[in-house]
Amino acid sequence: MLIPSHASWPFQDDWYVIDLINEETNVDFKITSVDTEGFSEKLNLTMSSGELPDLIYLIGNAAVQQYAPQGAFVNILDHLDEMPNFKAWYEENQAYALNFMSADGGLYQFPEQGVDETNRRGWLYRADVFEELGLEVPTNQDEFYDVLVKLKEAYPDSYPLAFRSFAGQLTQLNMIAPSWGTSFIDTGDNRFLGYDFETGEWT
Repeated sequence: MLIPSHASWPFQDDWYVIDLINEETNVDFKITSVDTEGFSEKLNLTMSSGELPDLIYLIGNAAVQQYAPQGAFVNILDHLDEMPNFKAWYEENQAYALNFMSADGGLYQFPEQGVDETNRRGWLYRADVFEELGLEVPTNQDEFYDVLVKLKEAYPDSYPLAFRSFAGQLTQLNMIAPSWGTSFIDTGDNRFLGYDFETGEWT
């Protein structure tokens, strides 16, 4: 399996989640990771060699559009009967699956529906500060907000919540929302929601 590996959190083959995946699927994954900066070049070289791994993790479908017509990938639609769970999903979500199909009508990559789930994150907090202020770890949106307010009151010159990066938009909220079982994304059309301050609603 060929996957890109981000420099900020490089892939490690001793991750516990790899053991869980192997156990649940009864498949021993042999993973080759390549830094994201050089992944396109590695992918092109791999394709040119004709010796492809069983699985490739791709971001977007540009590579699929380029190489699928050349016969590089298997058309998933030809094997639906072997995958009853995916077949059931596909039959209910064909309109969404069209976003991942190639010009020849084939489906060469598994659709990823629900960007709200792909952005689920684990959050870090200052246990010493929480203990100092007598704060409990929040378990829902309201508690999360209340904790942020109390942190700001105690430390007015600091930011109670910070991200590793910020692009000037509220899109980072899509990484918070799944923690509470909701989303910053309208999964119907896969677009970001915006907050209307006049109506008090997300639109």
